[in-house]
Amino acid sequence: MSERVTWEACLRCGALAAVGWMRVVLITGAPAENWPVEFDCLAGCQVGLDELARAHGLPAHLPPPSAGGRGQRPQA
Repeated sequence: MSERVTWEACLRCGALAAVGWMRVVLITGAPAENWPVEFDCLAGCQVGLDELARAHGLPAHLPPPSAGGRGQRPQA
């Protein structure tokens, strides 16, 4: 569940899209960041959260947050 929502242009079609955000603290000890956790384009486009993270300058290789607001350690 999102803590806040922003309205942005969809990465696929440019239509209005809602992006849900959650403040995340990773187990690695990295500082807390706002991370996209939900996406809903009014035109129905499907955009992955990893792609959305990259578009906002976040490292997409890190795992998305869990419902509790904490990321999980990457599997080796």
